[in-house]
Amino acid sequence: MALKIAFVAHGVWPFLKAGSETMMHGLARSLHDGGHNVVTLGVRDTPGSVVLDGVTVLSGGEARRRWRLGRFDVVITHHSESLRVIPAARSRGIKSTLLVHSDEDHISRQIEASPDLVVYNTKWVREAFGVPGMVVHPPVRPEDHATTPGDAVTLVNLNRDKGAEVFYELARRLPDVQFIGVRGGHGAQITRPGPNVTILDGTADMKRNVWSRTSILLMPSLHESYGLAGMEAMASGIPVIANPTAGLCEALGDAGVFIDREDVDGYEAQLRLLLANPDRMKLARDAAKARVGRLSTGHELAAFVDAIERLAAGEKQAAAA
Repeated sequence: MALKIAFVAHGVWPFLKAGSETMMHGLARSLHDGGHNVVTLGVRDTPGSVVLDGVTVLSGGEARRRWRLGRFDVVITHHSESLRVIPAARSRGIKSTLLVHSDEDHISRQIEASPDLVVYNTKWVREAFGVPGMVVHPPVRPEDHATTPGDAVTLVNLNRDKGAEVFYELARRLPDVQFIGVRGGHGAQITRPGPNVTILDGTADMKRNVWSRTSILLMPSLHESYGLAGMEAMASGIPVIANPTAGLCEALGDAGVFIDREDVDGYEAQLRLLLANPDRMKLARDAAKARVGRLSTGHELAAFVDAIERLAAGEKQAAAA
């Protein structure tokens, strides 16, 4: 029997283009593919409406109205909205699921709101909290991203924490190399277009607009609980040079090239090495594609859909009793 499932958050993909929202849409898509009626609701965002991959996406006033009046079997939430949604769901007899994307201290309050199920985006985040729950890595469907790589060195999300200053310094040091900076969905964006720097707006079609133009992805992030952009890039065989955060190490594994974000000389040396050596670049591309294949999330998504179905079944059994 098809369930009625709502994802409720402050903002939703594609109106808010950030990693957490991308993961949320991937989970919603899996539930839709599993035969369920799914809606994602951005209750604090500007008005918008679209059907994407079979999922109805609403934001603004209509999203708030749908959440307030809708009858759902399960609600799934994350970030700041969870402190409102989880108690509201409980009062309405709706089972709740909390998505946890990082180990930030304030998330403890969200977990303490006692959702019926906690879903962590990585093993290391689950270990950080020590609270039982399932791990579902942010889903990457290679067919949605795989393309022929381009020639540019790319950074996605031009804020300071993501490494914008490293990006611009490398562009200054390598004037004959093309660089692409993609505006992100959060944080103050630092935009400095130049002779070898192109700035792009955030896009829902990374395959066509970004990965087809990218040779190497930079991820000198101060914080990165997983690094979804890195996995998307690797689907096209794009090597990733990254700061070794716990999340990036779990995501990229032995296919990642890890250099401390403060070591700009190290980033420059690695870029020059890859760009000047076709054999080394081929090895890096092959390793990237192999990593995406090894970290296939298909079994995790199936387990997630099963867990949501069992959660709803438990609610109905309790109600019948």
